[in-house]
Order: sequence, then structure tokens, then C-alpha cells
Amino acid sequence: FLFAYQSFDSWRRSRLATKSDREEENKHLMVQAEQAFQEGNKEEAKKLFEEVRNKASGGMLALAATQYLAFLIYKEGKRKEAYEMLLPYKEQLSDDILILLHELAAEEKNYPLVIEISQKCYQTAPSQKMALNNSRAYAHEGQPKFAGGWLQTAWQFGGLNLPVILEEEEFKAVVQDPEFQEFIPK
Repeated sequence: FLFAYQSFDSWRRSRLATKSDREEENKHLMVQAEQAFQEGNKEEAKKLFEEVRNKASGGMLALAATQYLAFLIYKEGKRKEAYEMLLPYKEQLSDDILILLHELAAEEKNYPLVIEISQKCYQTAPSQKMALNNSRAYAHEGQPKFAGGWLQTAWQFGGLNLPVILEEEEFKAVVQDPEFQEFIPK
């Protein structure tokens, strides 16, 4: 079964490969960029990843370069820029970068996207912050049952100031809803 899944996953990824992914120059650039990244030479890595993105547009190398570049930009504090860079690739991102997109989408209040990727992200890296962001998203979108369930999950991590959280704007529409209330610890 595992072999079948790995074969399917390899096939799925290979469908994204383009002619530019097979060009040696682009592969070499990507190796150089990753090496600069690993060595902590962030400016050189950014320059090289940007070059890979431009030369290998639309393929797997471009996707990988975009993810690295967005991560570096995020680390520089340019969160909105990283968010905008990742958003068009939301269906193809690695799990780690999808989690980053989840965090950035919550900051940007793109609640439909937070909801769309909430399950996968939480399964990959469960945290109180992620559960709370999911709860806010579902509350904002008027889904009290899911908002309550995610809030209860966040509360189970401990240390949550529930009265303060329930005063947040996102919860105003659902805080009195019986479906939401059944999840609130008394």
C-alpha cells in the first residue's frame, strides 16, 4: 500500500514538471540557491531563488523556489508580501509552507482560506494558536458549531483567557448561539 501511495505521489508531482524543470541550468541554479540558504547567505539565496522563479516559471522548481523565497521574506518580517506570494500556490504547497500560509491567512483575515486548510494544517502541526485561528475563522463565517469545537480544542491546551477571547470581534455573531455555547467550558 505504501509503495502504491508513493508511486501515486511521485506521478502526481511529475505532472507538474515542465520543460524548464529539466533544463540543467535551472537545476544548477536551484542547487546553488539551496546551498546559499543552508549556509545562511540569505541575500544570495533570495537572488538565486528569484532567478529560478523567473526562469522555471510554472514548474516544480519555480514552486520550490517560491516557497523558499516566501519563507525568507516572512523571516524578514514582510508577512503580507510572503502571504501574497504563496496564495496563488495554495493547492501545491508543502505541508510546512501550507502551515505558514494558514498563519498568514489568519493575520490577513482571509477566513474562508483558513477554514479551507484548517484540517490539513492542524493534522500536520496541532497547536493552540492554530486551533484558535480556526475557531475565529469559523466564528467569523457564522459557523457556531465548528467555531465552538475549535475553541474547545484551543482551550484544552491550557492557559487560554476565554473571557477576553469571547470579546473579540470574530466571536460576536456566534457567542450567544446555543451550538457555540455547548462547547464553552463552564
